[in-house]
Amino acid sequence: MEVESPTFIPTRYPAVRLLFGVAMGIALQLAISWNSLGFFVASGVCLASGIGLFIAKKFTASYWLCAIIIGLWIGFHGSVLTVPTKSIGEIPAVINGEITSLLRKDSASVRCIVEGNVDAKALPALEPCRVILVVHNPTCREYFLETGARIYAVVSLRLPLKSSLPAEFDELQYCKANEVQFMARAEPSKVALLERSSGFTRFVYSSAGAIDRIIHSLYTQETGAIVSALVLGDKTRISEETRSTFSLSGTAHLLAVSGFHVGIIASGVFLLLGIVRNRWAKFIIFTIVLGLFVVMSGLQPSAIRAGIMVELALLTLILERRIIGLNIVALALVLVMIFSPKVIYSPGFQMSAASILGISVLFAPFKRGLGVLLPFTSWFGELIIASLAVTFSASVMVSPLVAYYFSIFSLVSPLANLLVIPLMSLAMVWVFCSLVFAPINWGITTTFSAASSACIHTAESVNTWAIGFKFAAVQSPELAVVIASLSSVGLVYILLVQSKRQSLFRLTVTSVVMVFSLVIVKPNITINSAFTRGESVRLTAPRMNVVARIIPLKKGVTAALITDRKPHQYPFGDPALQRYLLGLNDSLLIGIQGNSSEWIAAQVRNLRPSTHIFTYPKYLRTMADESKLK
Repeated sequence: MEVESPTFIPTRYPAVRLLFGVAMGIALQLAISWNSLGFFVASGVCLASGIGLFIAKKFTASYWLCAIIIGLWIGFHGSVLTVPTKSIGEIPAVINGEITSLLRKDSASVRCIVEGNVDAKALPALEPCRVILVVHNPTCREYFLETGARIYAVVSLRLPLKSSLPAEFDELQYCKANEVQFMARAEPSKVALLERSSGFTRFVYSSAGAIDRIIHSLYTQETGAIVSALVLGDKTRISEETRSTFSLSGTAHLLAVSGFHVGIIASGVFLLLGIVRNRWAKFIIFTIVLGLFVVMSGLQPSAIRAGIMVELALLTLILERRIIGLNIVALALVLVMIFSPKVIYSPGFQMSAASILGISVLFAPFKRGLGVLLPFTSWFGELIIASLAVTFSASVMVSPLVAYYFSIFSLVSPLANLLVIPLMSLAMVWVFCSLVFAPINWGITTTFSAASSACIHTAESVNTWAIGFKFAAVQSPELAVVIASLSSVGLVYILLVQSKRQSLFRLTVTSVVMVFSLVIVKPNITINSAFTRGESVRLTAPRMNVVARIIPLKKGVTAALITDRKPHQYPFGDPALQRYLLGLNDSLLIGIQGNSSEWIAAQVRNLRPSTHIFTYPKYLRTMADESKLK
């Protein structure tokens, strides 16, 4: 049966034209990188031209020029701080700023994000700047380390490190995702309070703390960590195993406060406000409640975007205007960028924008295409088609970004999302019911918490089952983006069909292209696991204090050549490199050059006495660099 798809012209909507113009302005600003004078001259010329065109009644051209001016402004004010590209080691510095986010706080350490100025002798003064500050072994004196407090700290400052060992945590990627430029550590005695959090910030922090205490009185440690992530945006307590499981299954977005969660909250609040007759009173109460949730969840870019979208949709409904989803999405994205220009560099905002744009543009045609491929007639079949259409339309846009930032492409994501999203939706509903009834009746509260725990445990089991397949996910820094992009293009090509015969032809063509692309590239793909413990692989690992070269010599024997970055430096350890070497099943030959390399080798030999250590000559390092040692 032939299905005729309607003509889609996105630029017929004013907010979409505005978004396109803003994107052009941002691209122009980033491509030319004007200084202040160039920016003001270009903006002035565009503004004068826009006014002239408006006077001449060329309204469309004037509108586009105004949109480009807004884009230039966003690109100019969103310019990121330039930091050194090479490793600078740890250098002494002073931080003066406000704690914007508390990542971890317990008896072992306090980890937080501080935004302010950084003064280091080796670098020019940097402001504004975002730093992840770690204070080890805090005492009772450091109770002031909380969101909203302004502090002064003498620290050891360094750049975040890119992962160079298999399965190692990538600091650089984590910092990019949080718009952080530096890592720092400080002794408790070298952190001072300048100003306490107060006013609204204090209220939000105290409220979030009270909610967190209720959560952890109702749930087990691991389930409570997931619930805190869903409600408060606090993912610091989630175990690495859970993070990895959700990432490999393509459902990691469910662990962050996103548009999905804001939509559930908005729906619940709107239903509860059904008893309010006055439309404007309902709008004001709804705005206050939803705004408080977005603020307490940490002002995540995706939550802000979703909140603005819901507000615009409700306002359009009150004004009795037609609700056009794509128009609202485009306007919400522009407003978020105007409110916070630096958000254009945030991976969270980029992925959130890509997913919602994908759903707005591709959901309807994908639903038609799936209807051709899966001609279900029952309501349950229609529900499956709609769920798959949402998943595919979002993943087509988001998968390349996820692969770029996290080097992961989940092959089981559609299946996992189809099963896990309903479970997590129910869990969210029961979680908020438990929090609402907590001050009223503890019996009802525990009933709701038990229901939400069951949903979360089932979702975890589904994810564990999904990633158990041999080809569950691809983790490859070199190839994840290529495979994700090819898959997205192929999916669009397959689903934008008008007949079943056409879809089968496109499926065949896409499969052949994918296979030939992989054969030509000849990738070294790791499936389902970034590192199989015990397997020796040839690699060069630049560390903060040393450079390690891992060279498999023959079966059962591996050499590790470790060189200090600076001669005669104080011996520094490297726990990640030590764990990697101890995890190898081969016999180890460790060549050293310098104090730190000798210290690392000694730590490995203490735990594995069969390790052989030798001081290797410089020419051996040259041979290793040229891959002549086999």
